Amino acid sequence: MALAPHSTIRYNVMGDESRNAMRQRMKFSAMQAVVADCMKAGAFGFSSSSGPVHFDGEGLPVPSRMLPR
Repeated sequence: MALAPHSTIRYNVMGDESRNAMRQRMKFSAMQAVVADCMKAGAFGFSSSSGPVHFDGEGLPVPSRMLPR
C-alpha cells in the first residue's frame, strides 16, 4: 500500500510553476484527477509535507512546502 504524494503530483501537473503558484493559478482539477487515478491503482490516501527539512533532489524545498495559504 502507498500514499499519493502531493509534491510529486503537483510538480507533475504544474512543472516549475508548482513552487510559486498562487491559489488562483493552481490546477486543482488536474491534480484531483491524478489523485483519483492513484486511488484506483491502490493508493490508500494522500500525503503532503510542510516540514522545514523536506527538500527535493536538487536541494530545493518540495512544492508542498509552498502551499498557498
